[in-house]
Formats: sequence, C-alpha cells, structure tokens
Amino acid sequence: MASRAAYLLQKGLSSDDRLGIALRDDSDMMLMLLAAGYAGIPVVPINWRLSPSAQVELAERFGIKIIIGVRPTTRNCDLLFDNCFVEQADNCEAADAFSLTNQYKCLGRDHAYMIKLSSGSTGYPKGAVVSHKVMLLRVKLALASPYVLTHSAGRRHLSLLPLAFSAGCNYALYNLVAGNTLVFFPPIFGSDEVMPVLSEKYIDSTFLLPAHLLDMLRLDEEKRRIRSATALVVTGTAPLSPEQRTSILDEITPN
Repeated sequence: MASRAAYLLQKGLSSDDRLGIALRDDSDMMLMLLAAGYAGIPVVPINWRLSPSAQVELAERFGIKIIIGVRPTTRNCDLLFDNCFVEQADNCEAADAFSLTNQYKCLGRDHAYMIKLSSGSTGYPKGAVVSHKVMLLRVKLALASPYVLTHSAGRRHLSLLPLAFSAGCNYALYNLVAGNTLVFFPPIFGSDEVMPVLSEKYIDSTFLLPAHLLDMLRLDEEKRRIRSATALVVTGTAPLSPEQRTSILDEITPN
C-alpha cells in the first residue's frame, strides 16, 4: 500500500486534489482506495464499466484531476488518465512510512477521504463528501454491530457489489478491518450464479440487495437455500414487504 501511496504522490497529487479510481472490483481497487487515504488524497470511486465519455463527465463535474482506470480513455482538457498503474505502482519505490504518517496526521480527521457518487434510488450521482473522521466512525459502529462477523479473524466475506457503490465499498472495508478475507465476485450476476459460489467458496458472510434475494426466490427449491455454514447475510438500500421478508427467511436463509 505504501508504494501505491508514493506512486500517487509522485503523480503530483495532493490533499487539495481529487483522484478518480475506475478499476475492476478486486484487490487492486481496494488497495488503491486505501493507498489514497493513506496519502491524504480525496478519492472518488467510479464504476469502471462507465464509458470514457461518462468518466470524463464525472471528472469535470466533481473536479477530478486524475482518473486511474483499466481501459484506454480519451484525454480531455487538462485531465490525466492513467491506465497502467498496477505495474508502475508495484515498481515504485515506497515512500518513507514516517513521512506518509506525518502527512496523514497533519491533514486532520475532518479532511475529505472519499467523495461518493452513490445516488440511492435517483440514479443520479450526488457526490457526498465523507471525511476520515466519519469513515472511522462508520467502521467502529460496524464492528460493534451484528452486521460484520468479528468473533474470529479469517472469516470469508463475499463481495458482490461494485466497489464504486457505497454499500459495496463500505462492507468490503468493514470486513477487511475486522480481519476477514475478501472474496471478490463479478458484481453483475444472476441468482443461479451466486448460489453455488456461496457454497463452493465456503463463504461466511455477504451483502445482497433485495433485488438479488427476490430473484433467488424464483430458483428451484433445492437451489435457493443458502448453505447453513454461511452465518450472515446482510441486505439493505430498499424496503421489503413483510411477506417478502418471511419468504426470504423461510426459503433462502432458514438457518
């Protein structure tokens, strides 16, 4: 993580800039989100599936200086698009950990950590700013809640949501801090795909959208039940009717 933080600083980024990250939903995305925070650079997670023109539009709207992505992107104005960061960052000489730590402390906990584009049900990016202080508070609350398995380190959390979305990023971060192992799975999936993964990968917890759970109800009876070893299934972002909740508890998560 330190080498990636150093890489970002060598790109000329500072605490006054905004960094867009449009990487695939895997460990590279997670590491860069953490490295940006460590370097004190406000980060904007972007869905890597967006077209280059859509990424440019977001960059202009939210004042993003650099977007680190996974595909060739059209240059526009004075924006810099960096598409080969993995090899460059891994080969970058790590910055002095003491210097990075001092820089982070000097910023203050109210400094912006992340600008979230999640928009709830509107489908339109809002750009809510989350400070380091608020993010730390969220992590502490999550670890004290029943929504993250913290009883023993090494639990396996299946990350199904895009890391550019608030819920996907938050729950991945919560489980990482809790000492759990993140298992990444392509976010665009059908219920017939995710159910075998929950069993074959020996998953202990996951976050499913209500739409995912309702789709699972359409599976054959023998395929719709999550195996008993999966201890926690969290859902949210949209309401479920009492009837739907009952069906999900009885038919998908009876254990």
